[in-house]
Formats: sequence, structure tokens, C-alpha cells
Amino acid sequence: MRAVVSSMVIVLCAACQAPDETGGVSVPAVLSLATQNAGTTTYLDLVADSPSEDVRQICSDWYGNNLCLAGTEDQLADAVAQEAPGLLFLQEVWDQASCDDDHRPGEADLAPFVCSLGSERQPARVLPTDWWWGCAGGYPDNCIAFPPTLATPTGCDGQDCSAMVVSNSAPCGPDGRIAYWELDTAAGSLVAVVVHTNAGAFEDDAACRVQQLESIQAVLAALPSDTSIAMAGDFNLDPQVYESADASAFEALVSGLGLTWLGGYDESHRISHVKLDHLLVRGAAVAAGLECGARYLDEDETDVMLDHAWVMCR
Repeated sequence: MRAVVSSMVIVLCAACQAPDETGGVSVPAVLSLATQNAGTTTYLDLVADSPSEDVRQICSDWYGNNLCLAGTEDQLADAVAQEAPGLLFLQEVWDQASCDDDHRPGEADLAPFVCSLGSERQPARVLPTDWWWGCAGGYPDNCIAFPPTLATPTGCDGQDCSAMVVSNSAPCGPDGRIAYWELDTAAGSLVAVVVHTNAGAFEDDAACRVQQLESIQAVLAALPSDTSIAMAGDFNLDPQVYESADASAFEALVSGLGLTWLGGYDESHRISHVKLDHLLVRGAAVAAGLECGARYLDEDETDVMLDHAWVMCR
């Protein structure tokens, strides 16, 4: 395991207290929050020479741009263990079941690729053993995870609670690019929403993001107004840079649901140098006054495989 430098965590800490209706303190607020798009891209040859183009091409061709190298998986596991966020949102997680596809070439399933690690699902390897986690059924790249201090869900297959995660549908793209999980915490009801909207810079891509954001806004708007919300992930847009319909849809989501858009970092994408990854919160279950930041888990490594930052606040 590689050493991980200290960093910025979204802390919705157990030590914090949520106010009751009279302004007093009643129950502990939720624990903590972080997000990481853990996939890779062939465009990383613009910022680093290693690993080789051949390795990155295999990741692109046979891992769907997801978390494909064992070494990078170790880096993510180190960050989770050392930062210990109480609520974690992951995008571009690899679906280990796809390793069994007959058409895959042998080289794609050998070291250093994660198919060489066995049949255990990737979240189970990345997360501490007592954590609960679930991935979207229609889009298993999208996952939500948390330690037992946050909640104890029911109806799970061991620590895998994917059956509890609802894949939100939109007219475009696969179901699950936005997915949510309704949790009962000590501070009340909390809906955790993982986001990985459609990528791309064309007008059709932006239009799809609009549909996805409007769809989840409709779902969340129907919840009781006192329901806490924690939404995070790769939105594939920077509303402070983009002047397009998807940026307007993002702003409408924030204002329409009464969300707090957490900032404090300059970028979260090492190629475009803009903020594509965002964290939005609402409700008594979320601690106030959060200060956020971002760092690249492999910033000091020889092999650069993460184009998105690990984004956290405290």
C-alpha cells in the first residue's frame, strides 16, 4: 500500500450535533462525505509518460474507462482507510463480473489489471470490511458507501446493498448515471445521491445532462422538506465556466432543492483544469461550515492513472 498524505475530507461528523425544532441540540449529525471518480482515460498521456500507452489502451478498450489497475485500486483503498469518510461516492468503479466475458483477451485479465485479483467485487476490496456499500443496478460504475457508524441498512447481501440503491432514469443515457439510496440515520432521514452525468462537450451531451439533472430534481423535490440530502460525484460540467443549458440546470437543482453547493477548491480534473466534481448538501443531518479541497491520489506517483481528484471537505 502507498502512503497517503493528509488531505481534505467532507466531515459530517458524529461529534457535530443537529438542532431540534426549538434550536437546542438533539441527535448527532451524520458522519462524513467524499467523492472520487476512480476511472482512467487514454488522454492521461498528456500529463504523464507512464504507464505505457498500451496499458492505458487496454484500460480503455477492456475496462470501459473504469478503475482498471491493481496499483491504482490500492491507492484508493489507502485513501479511504486513512481519511475514513463517513459517506463516500465513487464513480467509474469496475464491475468484476465483466472479467468473465468470453471475448476478453487474456492479457487484459493478467497483472497489472484488476481482473487478475479474483472474483470479489471491487468495492469489497477498496472499502474496509465492515462498511456497507451499493452500486447502481443499471450502471454499476456508480457506488455509494459508508461505515456502520452512519447507518445499518437491511436487506443486503452481506455488505453489498446494491439492491437498496435506486437507479434514477432519464430520457437519455443508461439508468443509474444518477442513483440514490434512502438511509435512516441517527439524525433522521438522509438521501445519498451519487452522480455521474453524461460526458462530452457537444450540444447533445449537454442536453442529456439537463435531462438527467431535471429527472433527479423531480425525484428529490417530492421528498418531505425535512429530508436531508447529500449529493456528490462527477457532474461533467463546471457551472462557473460553462455557459450552457446544463449549467443552468445545475443552478436550478441547487436553488430548487435548497442545496448548499460546497466549494473551496480550484479544480478537480487534471486535464481540463476545471471543477467537474461537486458536493451538494441539505438538512439537519449535515454539519455546517464545511471547508473543502481536492487532491490527486497519484500526484506523487510514477504511474498517473486518475484524471479526477479526490474531493473532500471538513
